[in-house]
Amino acid sequence: MAYNRCRKKGGFQYICDSVKEGRFPQLTTILLLLCFGVAGRRIHFSIASTIIHESCNHICSEVPSIVVALDYGLAPKNRLPSQYHDTIDAVLWIKNQALDRVNGKKWLRGYGDFSGCYLYGVSCGGNIAFNSTLKLLSKKLEPLCINGAILNQPLFGGKMRTKSEMRLATDPFFPLPVIDVLWDFALPKGIDRDMLFPIG
Repeated sequence: MAYNRCRKKGGFQYICDSVKEGRFPQLTTILLLLCFGVAGRRIHFSIASTIIHESCNHICSEVPSIVVALDYGLAPKNRLPSQYHDTIDAVLWIKNQALDRVNGKKWLRGYGDFSGCYLYGVSCGGNIAFNSTLKLLSKKLEPLCINGAILNQPLFGGKMRTKSEMRLATDPFFPLPVIDVLWDFALPKGIDRDMLFPIG
């Protein structure tokens, strides 16, 4: 599917196979909608990456849901806030599917619970889910209802180091100097990290 043809962004849908297999017999047709913001530090991984497919399949195997994996432009070519805009476009696409009785995706209209939608994100996807959810508060989304944001180890950071950043500064998987470079790739020129830190 293409929910934003002008930006050439897309998304894949993962329908819960476990419902078809009868693992959740109490459910008939209505499935939770999860908009999944992929990890990848905003500079790598897309919805075409194997690890993202595996993550979405795992979610659907555990939770009776439809997962819409969101594809957004990667940094440094596409700097923030473009990923927030791409996510909002995807949510508006889902809303339009609910409203369009003629051309809307029939499987989504038939199986998706538009009153039970969540934005879910891992790492930088958590940051994107958080900020996009805040921006969506001012949008008219009916009949779609965003019930919340699920943040899995969201990547936030301000100019002032947090205790956990200092404690994990030499982490072998994700050391602080690498995080600094990734922020430099993602942020607009002349903007510091405090723009994206929800607490400080």
